[in-house]
Amino acid sequence: QMAHREAVEAGAVIEDLLTVSRTERGILETDPVPTDLAELVRNVARTFDHGRDALKVKGAEHPVWVMGDPLRAPQVLRNLLTNVERYGGPDVRLVVVPAPGVVSVLISDDGEGVHPDDVPNLFTPYHRTKGREPAHGSTGLGLWISRNLMRSMGGDLIYKRVDDRTVFEAVFQAATPPHES
Repeated sequence: QMAHREAVEAGAVIEDLLTVSRTERGILETDPVPTDLAELVRNVARTFDHGRDALKVKGAEHPVWVMGDPLRAPQVLRNLLTNVERYGGPDVRLVVVPAPGVVSVLISDDGEGVHPDDVPNLFTPYHRTKGREPAHGSTGLGLWISRNLMRSMGGDLIYKRVDDRTVFEAVFQAATPPHES
């Protein structure tokens, strides 16, 4: 199980580095199509359910359609959950929240959060948070990559601190289910 986890992490680092290379050369493309975000969230959450309390997932019981790249949207969620594993608190929650025209995935934890001085540079490549050593396997690129991917799919990635919780909000454009178009 440990070897499998290490292989998955190595694959994620390689995927991130390839994404950085494509982004820097201006050739990163995403293909947003109607995607069931609820299914995607459940699938990604299952892969992070080890060595901690079970991830608490809400709002993903029924299909929730967004415009998302089926390969890149999971990459964003994996990056965010990897950050929670490395730096967050033990109480991790994933909540799918529909709003007019958009659907957000809120990934939150009860950790100490980002130092206020670091917030303006949080989505900058290779930025490191003050007072913390980089975690094993960290490239300092995950948040920058994730925000670029979300924006290329017509959404955004936002950091905030709410009620003593660290919250990353991945905002997707709402979509009509494929059979209704």
